Amino acid sequence: MGAVPSSQGKGGEGGPRRALCCDALPEEKVALLDPPADSQPVLVDGNHNGDGHDGIAMTSGGASSSTHSVIQFSTSHYYCTETEGFVVLDIVRLGASEHESVCDYYTLDGSAKAGRKFIAQEGTVVFKPGDTVQAVKIEVIQDDNWDATLEFAAVVHNVRGAFRGKYLHTCQVKIIDDDAFPTNKHRDSVKDPELIQGIFGPSLMVEYLKMSMDNELIFYGVVYTICMDVIKALYFFLTLYLQLYLVDVVLAPPGGEEVGMEERRLSTERRYLLRTLHASGGLIARALGEELGEEESEGGEEGMLLFGSKHYTAMAVGVFYIMPFCLNHMIDYSKARLGVASAARKTLQANLLRKFLNYRAEVRDCISAGDLTMAMTRDVMEVVDVGFMKLLKVVSIISKLCFSLVFVLAENKMAAIPLGVFPIIMGAFLLLRERKMVEAAEIMAAKQNNLVHKVHDTVNNFKLVSDFLLKPYMVETYEECIDQYNSKAESANQVMTNNAYLAPWLTTVLIGGFIILCTGEVTTINPEGTMSLGAFLATVNVFKEIGTELREIYMESMEVQKTFGALRKLCFFLNQPTDLGARMAINRQRRKLGTQRREAARARTMTQRSLAQMLNAELVGTGQEVKTKEEETVFAVDTVTIEFKNVTFWYPGHNAPLLKRVTVEFKQGKLYALTGKRHQGKATILKLLGEVLLPDVECGEVFVPPHMRILHVSKEVGVLKAGLIPNLIFNNDLETLGGMKRISKICELCGFSPNLLEQLSMEPPPGTQAPAHDEEKEHETWSQANWATGLSQTDYARLNLARVLITNPECLVMHMPFISFSDEDAQAMTVLVRQHVQERGILMPAAERSIRRPRTAFFSSSALERCSMADKVYEVSIDYGIKLVRGQEEVPASDK
Repeated sequence: MGAVPSSQGKGGEGGPRRALCCDALPEEKVALLDPPADSQPVLVDGNHNGDGHDGIAMTSGGASSSTHSVIQFSTSHYYCTETEGFVVLDIVRLGASEHESVCDYYTLDGSAKAGRKFIAQEGTVVFKPGDTVQAVKIEVIQDDNWDATLEFAAVVHNVRGAFRGKYLHTCQVKIIDDDAFPTNKHRDSVKDPELIQGIFGPSLMVEYLKMSMDNELIFYGVVYTICMDVIKALYFFLTLYLQLYLVDVVLAPPGGEEVGMEERRLSTERRYLLRTLHASGGLIARALGEELGEEESEGGEEGMLLFGSKHYTAMAVGVFYIMPFCLNHMIDYSKARLGVASAARKTLQANLLRKFLNYRAEVRDCISAGDLTMAMTRDVMEVVDVGFMKLLKVVSIISKLCFSLVFVLAENKMAAIPLGVFPIIMGAFLLLRERKMVEAAEIMAAKQNNLVHKVHDTVNNFKLVSDFLLKPYMVETYEECIDQYNSKAESANQVMTNNAYLAPWLTTVLIGGFIILCTGEVTTINPEGTMSLGAFLATVNVFKEIGTELREIYMESMEVQKTFGALRKLCFFLNQPTDLGARMAINRQRRKLGTQRREAARARTMTQRSLAQMLNAELVGTGQEVKTKEEETVFAVDTVTIEFKNVTFWYPGHNAPLLKRVTVEFKQGKLYALTGKRHQGKATILKLLGEVLLPDVECGEVFVPPHMRILHVSKEVGVLKAGLIPNLIFNNDLETLGGMKRISKICELCGFSPNLLEQLSMEPPPGTQAPAHDEEKEHETWSQANWATGLSQTDYARLNLARVLITNPECLVMHMPFISFSDEDAQAMTVLVRQHVQERGILMPAAERSIRRPRTAFFSSSALERCSMADKVYEVSIDYGIKLVRGQEEVPASDK
C-alpha cells in the first residue's frame, strides 16, 4: 500500500471494456453475471459512472468466481478523536476470495482539510487469495486549536478483479475535536451557563482573537490591514506638517514682525518632514525649470519649496495634500476585498450549525429555533463585525494617535500630559461600567429573542391559530413582546448615552484648558512667547483630531464591550456536549462484531460447502456464497442477522424502562412489521435500529451489520426550501441513484399527483441549470421552493416513500409510513416496499441483483390488517417486549 494510483484508474484508459449496468444490452448483463464455465476475469478500470456496480469483463479460459466479489469500505462512517492521532479504515472484499483483487484509494478534503486536520494519503490495496479485509491507516493531526467535528472522505477506485461497491466505495471520516471554544484557557467554565458569566470579558475576547488568527486568511488579512492603516496614519502625519508649513512659512507676513528670518528658518528646519518637503519641492522645481523664466527663479523668498515663490510653493503643498489621498482610497478598497470579516463569520456560523446537528438529544431539545437563529445572525454579527473588526479599527486609530503624539511632543511637550491621562480615565470608566452595559445589552437581546420566538410560534402553528380563532390573541401577545423589548431597548440606550459622553467631555476640557493656559505663549500676542501662531493652531487642531480619535476609540471599545455577552452565548453553544462519543463507541463495536460475525458466516459457508461436496450436492460459489431457501445466491455476509440482545431502554425522566431485556433476531432480506397499542415502544425499537436513539453499552446490544446503510424515516414529513428534485435526492449523486428516468418512474408508482409529476418534468436536473441573471435566479428559486404549497398529508406521505425508494438503503426503518393512506392505497404502498426488498432495490438493473446486498425493511402500524404483506409481524408491548404474531419462527444461524 502507499503507491500512487495510476492515471489509468482515473482516466479510464485501460483498454476496451464491455458495457455495464444500464448501458449494457440485456444479454450482456446476463453474461456479465453468469459467464460460461471456461471464462476468466480481465482486470479493467472499475470507475463507471453508470447505474450499477463497477465491474469486470469476461474472456474465455478460466473460472467465473471473480464475478461475485465486491470491494468497498466496511461501513459508511468512521470516527476518531483528535488525540488518537490516526484512524483505521477497513476495505473489505465480499464474496469470492480465491483470486487476487486490487484497488486504489485516496483521501478527499471535506470540512477537514489535508495538511491541517489530517495527512492526505493515496495508495494501492492488494487482496491476496484468501484475504477479505485490508486496513488503511490515515494520520490525524493533533493540535490545541478548537474546531467543531470535521469530516473528510476516502474513496476506493480503479478496482481490478472485482466489482466496486455501488455506495460504500466512499466513506466519511469524522474527527472529534476535544478542545474548547475559543481556546482551552477557560474550558472548565465555558460549558456552564453560570460560570461563563464570571469570565472576564476582555480575556475571553483575547482568546477568541487568538483562535481566529489561526485561520491563515484571517491572519494575513489582519497583518495587511494593520500595515495599510499605518500608511494611512503617515498621511495624517504629513497633513499636520503641511498645515504647519503653510501657516508659518508660506502664508507668514513679510518683514519678520514675529521672528527673524534666520530664527524662523531654524525653527522650521527643526520640524519633521521639512527636509523631505524641500527635497520633493526641488524635484518639482527641476521638472518645471525649463518652462519658467529665469526671472521667476531669481530673487525669490527664502524657505520656499519652488523657485522662492510663495504662489508655486502653495500649489506644491496642495499637490502634496491631494496625491496621498488617492492611496488612501486604494488602501480602503483593497481592505474591503480581503474577506476577513466574512471568513470569521463563516467559521462561527458553519461550526455553530455543525455543532447543533451533533448535539445530544437532551441538549438539542433545550435550544429553540429562535435562539439558534439569533445566535447565528445577531450574535455572530456582533462578535465579528462589532467586536473583532472594531478592534482592528481601534489599532488603526492608535497608530494615528502615535503620529499625532510625535507632533505634539515636538511642538509642545506639556500637551502630551492629558493625552497620557485621558486613555487611563476612559479605560477605568469602561471597566467600571462593563457589567451594567453588558447586562443592559443582554436583557435587550433576550427580549429580542422573545420577539423571534413569538413569530416562529405564529408561523409554524398558523393552522392552529386559524382553527381556534387565535389571530387577535397572537397579535396582542406579540405587541406585549414588542413593548417589553422597547422598554429594555430604551434603558440600554440611556446607559449607552451616558457612557458615550465621557470622551466629548474630556476633549472639550482639554481644548478649553489649552486655550486658557497657552494663548499667552503665542508670538502674535506675546513677542517673547515660545509658540508660533501656526504651532498654536496646529496644536488645537491636533487636540481636536486626538479628541475625535479618542472618542472614536472609546466608542469602538464600548461597542466591543457590548459584544462580550454575545461571545459568552456563542461559547456556551459551541461547547455543549455532542453524541459523537457515543456514536463512535457504537460504530466501533458494530464494526468489531461485524468482522467477527462476517468471518463466522464465512466459516459456516465453508462447512456447508464441504458437507455438500460429501453429499455430491451442488453449492454455488467458492467460499463466501450460499443459496437461500428461495434458491437465491447470497454472500456469506448477507446471512449475518440484525439483532437485539438483552436490550433495556428508558427515556430520561422516566422511572420505569420502556423496553426490558428485549432479545430478537431479524434475517436480512425480509420485510418486518411492528404493531401494538400506542406508547408501547414501537417507535423506540425503530429509533434504536435507525441509530436515532443510542443505548448505553451496559443496557444491551443493538447490532446491524456495518455494511448496511441505515435509513430511519420519521412519521413527520419535512420539506426543504428547494425544488422538488432536491427534495427527492437531497445531496446524492443523480446518476448513482439511477438517473431521472428511475426517479420519475418511482414517483409515478408512489401515486404522485399530475401537478407534482409536471413539476418534476419541468425542473432541470441538478447541475444542468443554465446560468441566469440574479433576478431570474431569485424568481426561479421562489417558484421551485413553493411547489409544496397546497400538498395534502397523503401527498407528503407519498413524497416520503418516494425518497426512501430512490435512496435505496440496505436497512430501511419507517415509523407509521402508511398512516395517511386509505386501506387500498396503504396496500399498494406496502407492495412497493416489498418490491424494494425482493428486488434489492426497486427499478434497479436485474442483471446486477446478485451483486447487490439484500434489502431489509421495518415499518410500524397500529392496525394488524395493514401488515399482511410483511414476512413477519411482531407485536410490541411494555409487558412482554416483542413477540412474533405472524410468520414462521426460524432457528438463528448461529444455532444451526
